[in-house]
This record gives sequence, C-alpha cells and structure tokens, in this order.
Amino acid sequence: MDNRQNRKISIVLSVCISIKFSAIVSLVGVYMGTRGNGHFSVRGWLVSFSAGTIVTLAIGLVIPIMRVARAASRGLKLKEKSIPAIIVEALIQDVIFTPVITFLMVFIARQNAIANGAPPSDV
Repeated sequence: MDNRQNRKISIVLSVCISIKFSAIVSLVGVYMGTRGNGHFSVRGWLVSFSAGTIVTLAIGLVIPIMRVARAASRGLKLKEKSIPAIIVEALIQDVIFTPVITFLMVFIARQNAIANGAPPSDV
C-alpha cells in the first residue's frame, strides 16, 4: 500500500470511529444526566453528538494518534502487535481522547442545565 491509500484508510477509519464514539458517549451522557427527572431531549443529544463528533474528528485527523501510540510501544521495546503493545497503544489513545471529550461533554451538559433554568452555582 502506498502513502496515499494509507491516508485515505486512516481518514475513513477516523470518521467512522468518531461517529460511533460520539454517538455512544452522548447517549450515555444524556441518559445519565436525565435519569433523575426522566426528561430525554433529542435536542440535547444532538448538541452533544455534534460537538463530540467535531472534537473527535479534529483530534483524530490532527494528532497522529497511532503514530504516537506505536512510537510509545517501540520506545518500551514491545513486539509489534503483541498483547502488551496493543494495551500500551490503547492506553495512549485513551489518555489523549478521554480528558478532552469528558471536559467537552461536561461543559455542554452544564451549559444546557443553565439554559434550562438551573442556577449556575448549583451546576
């Protein structure tokens, strides 16, 4: 495979993973945020899903996550595609994605709560 084909595959994978990840995270976030009052909002889910998709796409397309993860496993002298290398690569990806997405989703939920009448000091 040439570099052009690898880049195309990388972009398609990034888009698919971003959409799937954002859908799941936003559904869980909206469910967890509304389970006390039972008020599910399609608008709230769409806002969370859209923001999450944009951020995960930006991270996935701007930061060469797999290159960083593979460099980390090579730096630890792990055999490529071994279980320890896969675990290290997954941890590196989680460390990059999780804090950013978590902060964004909490911020969006807070803004939605304030917009729906919650006092800012209680949120």
